Amino acid sequence: MADQVAAMCDQLIKALNVMMDAETGQVYRLEALKFCEEFKETSSFCVPCALQLADKAQPAVVRHFGLQILEHVIKFRWNNMPQQEKVQLKECAMHLLSTGTHSILEEESHIKDGLSRITVEMIKREWPQHWPDMLKEMEALTSNGEAQTELVMLILLRLAEDVITFQTLPTQRRRDIQQTLTQNMESIFSFMMAILHLNVEEYRKLKGSPEHELQARAHCRVAVATLNTLAGYIDWVSLVYITSGNCHLLEMLCLLLSEPELQLEAAECLLIAISRKVSCRENTGMKGPWRL
Repeated sequence: MADQVAAMCDQLIKALNVMMDAETGQVYRLEALKFCEEFKETSSFCVPCALQLADKAQPAVVRHFGLQILEHVIKFRWNNMPQQEKVQLKECAMHLLSTGTHSILEEESHIKDGLSRITVEMIKREWPQHWPDMLKEMEALTSNGEAQTELVMLILLRLAEDVITFQTLPTQRRRDIQQTLTQNMESIFSFMMAILHLNVEEYRKLKGSPEHELQARAHCRVAVATLNTLAGYIDWVSLVYITSGNCHLLEMLCLLLSEPELQLEAAECLLIAISRKVSCRENTGMKGPWRL
């Protein structure tokens, strides 16, 4: 089987090169596209080929196609897959998140996006019933470094967007996931706040040091991703989480307005927070300048 997978990967890479070559004629480009699309739709080698193509040693365009194949499998074949295959695919995806990327400053944004899409598609189908420890696994990933922390933030943001903002799920699944998100919101918010605080502190400590410039930029990138994710949650979570700790989040966001690299994202979070319409039930009794 390994030989068949390797041979098919070679054919797919050749087809991708044909499509990407500016000198390729339209007929050959369409034939190459048809070959790739038929592979995604019909091949029994989709998962092993996709994982091989998505390896970080491959060029970005090849990796991206591998991730597209995995996303297609999850979207359109998941319900017909045996449970053991689902578990194996989930483990492979988590391995990609853990070790399958370059550093946070080197990795292509469309690769990060592809990895987050795959993970969220699995979460939407498995959590919480068949993946009860998902949040713990995401938190554990952040110990691997800045690249994984940024990916976790992208995953949490995309999950909130799909479930709450765009509502791209069947009604019952959306309710299940929204309810579980709400039940876990205290730990989710505490987790995001801790990540933000840690990376902002490290960024401030290192940003003036030329020899630590890359590390400072890495922490800044994580802080930006965390602020973007917070913005996706502040709009709909209970105000209790926004105002807890004597409005610690709002205070932190205001302080970040003085950081040129973070002020735009911090301002967006503040704008969303102060634009919230507060019901009587949500009235938290805030005083003074933090009254929403």
